[in-house]
Amino acid sequence: MSAILMNGVVNKFMKIRVLLIDEDAEWREHTKGYMEQTDDMWLVGAVATLQAAMAVFSHLDVDVVLWSAPCQGKEEQFDWIQEILEQKADVKVIVLSDSREGKSVWNSLLYGATNYVVKDSGHEEILEVIREAARERASIHFSAAAALRSEFSRLLKERTQKMLTPQEKKLLAYVYLGKNTSEIQELLRIEEHSISNYITSINRKLRTRNRKEAAHKAMRKQLLDDCLKALQNSCM
Repeated sequence: MSAILMNGVVNKFMKIRVLLIDEDAEWREHTKGYMEQTDDMWLVGAVATLQAAMAVFSHLDVDVVLWSAPCQGKEEQFDWIQEILEQKADVKVIVLSDSREGKSVWNSLLYGATNYVVKDSGHEEILEVIREAARERASIHFSAAAALRSEFSRLLKERTQKMLTPQEKKLLAYVYLGKNTSEIQELLRIEEHSISNYITSINRKLRTRNRKEAAHKAMRKQLLDDCLKALQNSCM
């Protein structure tokens, strides 16, 4: 039974039941103290490790799990979020961290966390995030939003870098450097018809009309940076 009524108002006879997971004993005590001062929260458990949390989770009525994730948490460490949600789908998981690193935010939300909050946001801010999650009004917390946008940009750049094959990038790099077809043939040791096939493929991928336009568009997208650097280092 949820601690929250349909209209989003906290039932005066019930509280938001929170399970805290944090290796920092001092921080656990501070959090407990803050929650005891509220009228709408009840810390039903405070443990140091995920193993301890999983051992008691099935025996507790929990609305929100507050997990202090390791700063350098690997992706597989977030699997347990799905394990919790498989047991109790309506539980909200909030990830706490000292890190603003985009991949940590991404993995938290990818594996089902409702929100991600940087610890130095302060206890009052964290308590409000718990309330929003319990009321199903959670939006991505501002302390994580910038990191998430950065991760989106990184993933887009990574995907963009895969648009062209290494050979296509090298060919365009030579085009950008002003090499003609016969020079490119000799440098890449390929036939003229192969160059034509590569250019057709490149124009299709980049939505360009010719090799020069493709080379300049690839430069704007920073697709040729590594290739040009390598060519310059090898004196072409």
